[in-house]
Amino acid sequence: MMKRKIFVFGAVIVTGLFCVGQQAQAETPVDATRIRIDRATITKGYTVVHENALRFAITPNQVDQPVRVVLKDDTIRNTPLPSGKRAISDFYSFDMRGLESNPIIVKKPSWVALHYTTDQPQAAKALYNWDDNAQAWIRMQSYDVPEASEIRAITHLPYSRIVVLEDDSTFIGAASWLHWSKTMAAASRDFPYGTKLSVTNLENNSSITVTVYSYGPTRFDRIVDLSSDAFEKLYPLSEGTIERVKVEPYVEKPAAPNISSPAGIVINADTGKVLWDKNLNDVRSIASLTKLMTGLVFLDTGTPFNKVVTIESSDSAEGGKLYVVPGETLTTRDLFYSMLVGSANNAALALARSTGKSRAEFVARMNAKAKALGLTKTHFADPSGLDVGNTSTAAEYAILSRAALKDFTMLQGTTTKVYTFTTINTNKFHSIKSTNELLNTDLYVTGGKTGFLNESLYCLMTKIRAKNNTQYLAIVLGAPDSATRFHETEALLRWAASL
Repeated sequence: MMKRKIFVFGAVIVTGLFCVGQQAQAETPVDATRIRIDRATITKGYTVVHENALRFAITPNQVDQPVRVVLKDDTIRNTPLPSGKRAISDFYSFDMRGLESNPIIVKKPSWVALHYTTDQPQAAKALYNWDDNAQAWIRMQSYDVPEASEIRAITHLPYSRIVVLEDDSTFIGAASWLHWSKTMAAASRDFPYGTKLSVTNLENNSSITVTVYSYGPTRFDRIVDLSSDAFEKLYPLSEGTIERVKVEPYVEKPAAPNISSPAGIVINADTGKVLWDKNLNDVRSIASLTKLMTGLVFLDTGTPFNKVVTIESSDSAEGGKLYVVPGETLTTRDLFYSMLVGSANNAALALARSTGKSRAEFVARMNAKAKALGLTKTHFADPSGLDVGNTSTAAEYAILSRAALKDFTMLQGTTTKVYTFTTINTNKFHSIKSTNELLNTDLYVTGGKTGFLNESLYCLMTKIRAKNNTQYLAIVLGAPDSATRFHETEALLRWAASL
């Protein structure tokens, strides 16, 4: 059996050898690297390496407690790869777990890098992770580093199985242009005559559709030649060459679904581009969608997550609530997650109070935050969403959602399916289930919030990461019933992901 070398810096390795604060080398035939990382090392950041093929980096102050990281060889039996893809790396897994009794709080993403081997350097490559809910390999937000023969990605997942996949039908490389009599034409070595292709300039993200009319290019440092009119839509002719284009078969885009909800929007969450809308500027009551701003303003105050809060009678609220009584104690972390996961109204009020601000002062901060984001039609009247004076538009709430979900703690709070805790002084166990049913589908949800009042009817915002690694955000306001808001939001997201 081949001996594998493992290098460790400033941490404890529990496979084969222990060391603290010095370089160590173990030559032991193992298929896993197991490391415990203490608080001092976490403040500086640390990269764990396995087999010189897999690297997993914890960035400085990323987590709130010591962790154990396990990198190992892995595989999943009987799981077909996505159509047109082939594995060009071994299968591995990473696993980061907290070493304290409290749930681990991950403040920002990790990054991971995986080595690959290929005989098609121009084929498109990406890192994929296995999604147990979808029972499928999902493309991660990753990029190719050809000089290192590795794919690098950021991830908010503490555990995943990963592999590098190569696309047999998508190619990335240089493009030039030729004087042709045919318009919107292409020469390709990889696609047959008559094939429609989508060509995207990766420098400015502009795209065109062309038809293959010739074999080529004759220069093998290019992957496609374009007619001059096609090239000019991507880049000035005077440049002569585009260094990086993506070439793939053209797929007809489907029509947007028919939506009965009175207002809504779908955007590319990465760029903010509006893909579909309906009455996007109508001002409407947004109910518990308000809690997204409550969470943002709470985080802005810097109030610690381990602060102990005593429930008061002033926190009492109707509708969705946390079943606690005045005098019971819990942490701000418990209130934050109860508010975003279970949409508990009393948790929102207690969380706002925990900052030391009066309710009026806290609401004033919410409105100031809205103004800072450029939201002129958005107004807040209370932190819970129970007041019908909490209003916005589909367009402005999309802007707020994009801003809020850039915060990793907000992302965690709005994608947790179940949050559990025990009150401190009464030792009562609570299990809070998410109100967003789309978390139980095969969609890769990266944020969301529900809302309901008799005046607002049923509202929903959900953000996903599609298989092409693009993030999409959809909002419906005023759906007639709960089932409709989930069905229509899901339909809009699946449509956007198919574009």
